[in-house]
Amino acid sequence: MSTQSIITWILGGTSNLRPSQSQTLAVLVAAALRTERPSLAAIGRKLAGSVTAKSAIKRAWRFTDNARVEVADAMADVIAKVVHRRKKRLLVSFDWTEFRRFHSLVAAACLGGRAVPLLGASSPPWQLTRSQNSLEEGLLRLLRTLIPDSVPVVILADRGFGRAEWAVVCQELGFRYVVRIKPAVTVACVRYRGVLKKYPVRKGIAHVLRDVQYRKDAWVNPPNRDSLATGPAEEAG
Repeated sequence: MSTQSIITWILGGTSNLRPSQSQTLAVLVAAALRTERPSLAAIGRKLAGSVTAKSAIKRAWRFTDNARVEVADAMADVIAKVVHRRKKRLLVSFDWTEFRRFHSLVAAACLGGRAVPLLGASSPPWQLTRSQNSLEEGLLRLLRTLIPDSVPVVILADRGFGRAEWAVVCQELGFRYVVRIKPAVTVACVRYRGVLKKYPVRKGIAHVLRDVQYRKDAWVNPPNRDSLATGPAEEAG
């Protein structure tokens, strides 16, 4: 893909940003794609043409430091293209990743075997002690504002998202969800009540528990068609 085609695509897909912001984002992305190890300095040097590298690096820094540039505004058109006329369920992975000294939460659409980033948020670890739960729930709510209610969404998350409150937010927003949970939680259903890891199951056999109440500290009733599968080879599913 040529530099000009990258710039043209981004300019046409960021209508919620100011024209100057769209232009800066477009040239920064084009420069980043030509950089072996992206950093502000490296991107700025690739960006430099008629201006000095120092000026280009300052331009890159000012854009990334601009609190008025919202990720949701930049991604709104991309999300609209992903869900346009979509009738099938949209599977969205929800996961934390670590990049150097930052922890990043990313919501990505699973399309054709690839993950297409929709929204994300990054924070240094010392700021997550009290705000991680709020950040996770806030990103869910923001995602809901960008995806029409007519598009069925399934959130796919790892066991780090096994909080009862997180599941409640998914239900409030109309998101279905598949979460791998920890085995040391209490569940209750017609067939079993107790700690999940003590559920009697033999190797090679998986059981599906339906209409399950989840977590003793804050009972959650999943939607009627949701269920919980458990087996010895998996911690929980």
